Amino acid sequence: MLKESVKDSAGIFYFPPRFIYHSKVEKHNTIKRTLLPEIEKHLEENADKIVNRWVSSNVISSYHFDETNGEMLFNNEELMNAIWEAFNECVFFLDDDAWANLTEISKTAVVRSMWYNKYKPGGNQEIHNHIPHHFSGIYYLENTGIVNTTWYNPDNYFPGGDYDHVSCDPNLIGPDTSMSKISEGYIVMFPGPLPHYVPEVKHDKTTITFNIDISGFSGY
Repeated sequence: MLKESVKDSAGIFYFPPRFIYHSKVEKHNTIKRTLLPEIEKHLEENADKIVNRWVSSNVISSYHFDETNGEMLFNNEELMNAIWEAFNECVFFLDDDAWANLTEISKTAVVRSMWYNKYKPGGNQEIHNHIPHHFSGIYYLENTGIVNTTWYNPDNYFPGGDYDHVSCDPNLIGPDTSMSKISEGYIVMFPGPLPHYVPEVKHDKTTITFNIDISGFSGY
């Protein structure tokens, strides 16, 4: 967020806060039962269109070949309800912690884009972010093992310290934290500019990724 004086002679830039919200989806089993077969069917019907435009990732992402721009996902009412429930609670937490004042302007929020990602054992996804979107989220629709998504803290100039990254892997952060409980059926949400990646997975994994923008929002 950039604030400038009237004469543009001075200003201050605020980087987005570093947060990772997470919550369990109440109707996950219902969503998975209907949506996972639809994704498998969509993959089969579009087998000739599948491309991988990542530099070093091994993942099938409908972001690169779905000509309907996620219509199948947007049409799933239970999925959309879960996303908005998570978003509203995330906004509440941010406001309650005095990190932002989003309650009113968040009413103009829209899910700007949405796509699915399919991983097989050995799959991975290189480090990236979702600039210029305000909020981004991941819904772990199918995840038979550890959720190993890792987020980087770009404020840390000395990689290798205790706070340069955070993962959901209980082997890395300990089994007694709320982050280590993240598994299939959870949604995580974070600022679009926050860098993140997926190390090599050891199991089948399907995620739904989405971006949310707020009209008139210039920063946290």
